[in-house]
Parts: sequence; C-alpha cells; structure tokens
Amino acid sequence: METDTKAVAQKLTVRCQFCNTWNRIDATRVIAGPKCGKCAKPILLERPIALDDETFTRTINESDIPVAVDFYADWCGPCRMMAPAVDALAAHVQGKALSSIRITPPGSLPDSTSAASRRLSYS
Repeated sequence: METDTKAVAQKLTVRCQFCNTWNRIDATRVIAGPKCGKCAKPILLERPIALDDETFTRTINESDIPVAVDFYADWCGPCRMMAPAVDALAAHVQGKALSSIRITPPGSLPDSTSAASRRLSYS
C-alpha cells in the first residue's frame, strides 16, 4: 500500500493594490510574479503590503504561510527608520512568508499624555 506524500500547497490571500480584488496565490509561484485574476496587473509581493483593519484580518486568517507584520505610522520616527529593513525583509522572504505593514489610521496619533509623547522640560 503506497502512501501519498504529495505536499499540500500553501496559499496566501492578498488584495490587489490596483482593483482591490481578493486573490488566492500559491506560495511557490510568488517569485514568478503573480497577476490579479480580475485586472491582470502584477501583485507586488517583493515589498510590504499595506493593510488596514478590514484587510488585516482576512490576510492573516486566510494565509497558510507565516506573515511578518510591521505596525507602521507616518508620524513615528523609528518606523520610518526601519522601513528600508522591512522592505529588504519582504524581498528576502518571498514565497516563504508574507511581509505586511499595518498603517495606523489618520487621527490616531499618540495620546499627548503617554510616556512616549511627553515633552521633558529642563529648568
């Protein structure tokens, strides 16, 4: 009796950056440059994917491969400083993991009373 040793294909679910259509992509074909099933434009996975509250949950829950998440905000200096390293990570892990960034929505600036945003005054 033979056992079936065929590996189960790992998939990832991402939204097209151009037409917002959800696409299910075979992880082994990511480097080949997948295209959107609706608009046929390339799905750019060699760089981080911007996510919001709606797309974050679906992308994480429906992807079979690990997802590296960078919580990013334009107002955050360390976030901007790390951006090139996150870009390099995305290119390096294509097909093995999905690199994504979750943009902090406008208006959600840090609380002015938080320790990170308090200004220290010296007298």
